[in-house]
Amino acid sequence: MQSIHSPAKANKALFFFGIYFLGISAILGIVLAIFGIEGDVMLYTGLAQAAGLFVPFVFYLIITKQSPKKVLPWKGLSLKNILLVIVISLAILPIIQVVGFLSSFVFAPVIMDVDFAASPMWMTLIVASVFPALFEEFWFRGVLYTGYRAGGVTILKTAVITALFFGLIHSNLHQALYAFLIGVLYAYMVYYTGSILAPILGHFINNGIHSVLVYIEPYVQWADNMAETPGTFLLIMGIASLVMLPVIWLCLKQFKKYYITTCKEAAKDTQELPALEAEQPVTKPKVYTWGFWATLSVFAFVALLVEFALRMAPAMMEFLEQLEQMQI
Repeated sequence: MQSIHSPAKANKALFFFGIYFLGISAILGIVLAIFGIEGDVMLYTGLAQAAGLFVPFVFYLIITKQSPKKVLPWKGLSLKNILLVIVISLAILPIIQVVGFLSSFVFAPVIMDVDFAASPMWMTLIVASVFPALFEEFWFRGVLYTGYRAGGVTILKTAVITALFFGLIHSNLHQALYAFLIGVLYAYMVYYTGSILAPILGHFINNGIHSVLVYIEPYVQWADNMAETPGTFLLIMGIASLVMLPVIWLCLKQFKKYYITTCKEAAKDTQELPALEAEQPVTKPKVYTWGFWATLSVFAFVALLVEFALRMAPAMMEFLEQLEQMQI
């Protein structure tokens, strides 16, 4: 019986999901604008996450007649692995800051004049941390990862491709760069632990810390001061990144040690140790199918369109202000 999981089928599912997600995001924006609440970022983000990510995942399970456990790499996490995920998630924070800072010189950053602290902290945590940690992982370390790995794609290629689409789904190139790096890390977390709970936890910690920090006034003041002195910011975060890189490397070595031990225990009955890095399928898996290229084209086009709009926004605002003054 042919497996329902394959790179081609995963690419196809991601393509239709991507079209739906982009469409529902646009529709939600229009509907909220009609009701005069287009400025409610929390409401828009929550609805986009639930309707744009979770609903199509449920439909995917129904259409493919699968249970969540068949799609999501599901396995409990030991206390040691939980601690490793926490340490990695904290250690990568300054690296994200440095990558985001440097990428802002190449790509236009998304700057929203939104007071997130105006909403209750619990709401921010749910919308900006819990929902993305669950729903985004369901697709990228669930549907896509499972399809690629079940089809015999190596972990390196799986990590890179799932991270590429994970970065592009954010629809802006500035955020896509550091999201890509995080996505590669999350794929290896799943690989070594055998559980999607690892990237879900890591994703929640990453987003959760940023969500909580906006409510801490001393941090907000410090961040504002650092923004005015970018050289100091880069120096501090650069030093912190250099300190944290060995920490991340050591944690990943512990994850790999756990993986090797798990493989040995699973192979006792068969007297056979599975290959760690280079799984060689009987036939070469077809990764670059029409679904791959179609999805990449759509995501990249939207990201470039957003990049163009962000770069044109200041000039457009200035033009509108001048037009308004002429009318007065």
